[in-house]
Amino acid sequence: MTDLEKFLVFSYFKITDKDSEEEIILKCAKRAYLDLCRTLRFNNNSEKEHVAFCEHVSKKIVEEIQNIPLTLEMEDFDDAHSEICGRIIAFATNYPSKNSSYKLLAETEETKKSFNYGQAQKWLNMTLKYMYLLDCRSNFFEKYSSFLHVPVDRYIIEKAEGIIENIPANAWSQWEESTYIKFQSDLRTALKEKSPIDWEADTWIDIAKNK
Repeated sequence: MTDLEKFLVFSYFKITDKDSEEEIILKCAKRAYLDLCRTLRFNNNSEKEHVAFCEHVSKKIVEEIQNIPLTLEMEDFDDAHSEICGRIIAFATNYPSKNSSYKLLAETEETKKSFNYGQAQKWLNMTLKYMYLLDCRSNFFEKYSSFLHVPVDRYIIEKAEGIIENIPANAWSQWEESTYIKFQSDLRTALKEKSPIDWEADTWIDIAKNK
């Protein structure tokens, strides 16, 4: 990278050229947290606890990504993705400990849950997207770039309404697993041969610049 590119990467991710692969993934996961944290409800206003929560779950996401084998076909990758989201939900919901009656996250009136599938997918998918953009773990993306899921948010939903039908009206952060899986499947079908993650990059910019 040029010095300017290094500056931009550090400014956005706090990543330096001395960071290990694991440290880069962790910083991607921490940055991805900022893309969903506004949708969370907490039982206290302690910034220190919120930062610790981000660190705790981000480390779990790093572990999960590093454990994805490089031998999966698309259906198996999707299954692994779903299983990881499930574990992220459990990990976040139970923080700081599944054995403690106190939980940092508060349930919402809409879903009666404190952490939803829609939030898990955003955290995982944005982490993977940032890794892809930074060319981190290139052998992983040589295998899986065309399998990557689109991180769902309101911009993506708005654009997808023009190419797929029956998208639920509730906020992406409240989506259940079945809603999310159907959306990704319908989007892949509509895009045909185009990579969903490449479509997402162009689409998000088109929507965002007009807001």
